[in-house]
Amino acid sequence: GMFALALWNKEKKNLCLARDRIGEKPLYWGWAGNDLIFGSELKALRLHPNFQSRVCTAALSQYLRFKYVPAPRTIHPNIYKLEPGTILSVDTLSPSAPPKEPIRPGENYGSLYIRRYWELSSEIQAGSQHQIKNDSEAITMLNNILKKAVKKQMISDVPLGAFLSGGVDSSTIVSLMQNQSTTPIKTFTIGFDDPSFDESNHAFAVAKHLGTNHTKLQVTDTDARDVIPDLPNFYDEPFADSSQIPTHL
Repeated sequence: GMFALALWNKEKKNLCLARDRIGEKPLYWGWAGNDLIFGSELKALRLHPNFQSRVCTAALSQYLRFKYVPAPRTIHPNIYKLEPGTILSVDTLSPSAPPKEPIRPGENYGSLYIRRYWELSSEIQAGSQHQIKNDSEAITMLNNILKKAVKKQMISDVPLGAFLSGGVDSSTIVSLMQNQSTTPIKTFTIGFDDPSFDESNHAFAVAKHLGTNHTKLQVTDTDARDVIPDLPNFYDEPFADSSQIPTHL
């Protein structure tokens, strides 16, 4: 599943931070003055009185190249993203000054150590030893894995739905959700006035076929522009994927 957690061992005076395998949940950590700080949003870390809101030039260079700031850097110097599938451990004798470069899995800095508990390359290597022999086996296996994953994601203590574009991936997920629900699931799609961007008719056709409780939001140019000033607050650091606007709406 997706998680980010902090665990304090009061006997050993040791702190552990951990992030899920793929990095769905954010987890930031770093230094504010001499204090080691962490949180699930950069805006939370900025509240520390010694936080320095300068721009990291190395992160800025990566942003201009990739349209986002890849882990482990953030847009601020001395503040990092904990990389997916890793655990950071540190005791009370943690270094009081930040390192010159980000600490990567397998490296330590004083009593601070980051280790990787899961990595995709190992899964690929294991899978290569048990190769699928035919299409039928592949279809059955994929269906079972997706069905199981969707069922787990549907366990929730708040209302949930699906973002439906009408494409192969979202339609597959919605189909598996509806198949495992006794009531119509809620689906949502964004429609655009520009027909070259609009996929809402495809989404409507899928929703009608599956019998979902479907909602369409028609987004105008004005709606999109009105969101732009708030994007830095939503995402905490530069992020240049245009899908962020309809996703938020």
